Amino acid sequence: MPQKKLILVIEDEEVIASMLKDNLEQMGYEVMVAGSGMEGLRRAEYLKPDIITLDVMMPGLDGIQVLKKLKDGEDTKNIPVLLVSVAGDTERTEGLKLGAVDFFKKPLDFQRLHARIKSLTNKETIMVVENEEEILKLIEHKLVSMGYKVIGISDGDKVFSVAKEKKPDMILLDYLLPKRDGFEIIEDIKKHKETADIPVIVFSGYIYEDLSEKKIIGVNKFLGKQFSVEELAKEVDDALREKSGTPGGDDKE
Repeated sequence: MPQKKLILVIEDEEVIASMLKDNLEQMGYEVMVAGSGMEGLRRAEYLKPDIITLDVMMPGLDGIQVLKKLKDGEDTKNIPVLLVSVAGDTERTEGLKLGAVDFFKKPLDFQRLHARIKSLTNKETIMVVENEEEILKLIEHKLVSMGYKVIGISDGDKVFSVAKEKKPDMILLDYLLPKRDGFEIIEDIKKHKETADIPVIVFSGYIYEDLSEKKIIGVNKFLGKQFSVEELAKEVDDALREKSGTPGGDDKE
């Protein structure tokens, strides 16, 4: 029998913590509760949970401070964190920028919470194709912190063979590669039935007036401008949520 996934609930309000615990246990998860930010950090370090739900508004060490420490910790930086709060857009924006996977406003939408946790515990695989090692590592780190598995490739000649073997859920492809350009690689992917259905996001740090996602057949999205790693990761997350039918994370006031 497979081991249950462990969720750490960091929440100072006992009623909400109990509600979360009961609800998540009914979903089949093992749940531990921490009643303060400091206790949450200690439990996260030794339990190494699969997912953390983190209240933002807590006395003492608040959720944003806890999130910073989690993302700075070697043993906790890759644990997906879901922020839970009555707070508004400022806290949401800051939390997502610091590496939280999603933001949920109170009262909780448990249907969306269930879907998000399911997507994180059934980790999707992203193939990232980028020849510059530093950029590749930055993208890998960001996607892993969001709960994805990552296959990093720097050689365009290997994309099709690896995609055929590993069958990733999405391919994130740098258009400008030294050996082969994006057109050739995408043609290989889309003309073979084993890989034709894999969504592809193409990116480039340069703008090409004659290049658009419409002109690259089979591409789900083309990012042809200067962008941050966070923006790139959000495009991946949005595309996969759309593919799976998981509701988006735009809990705004």
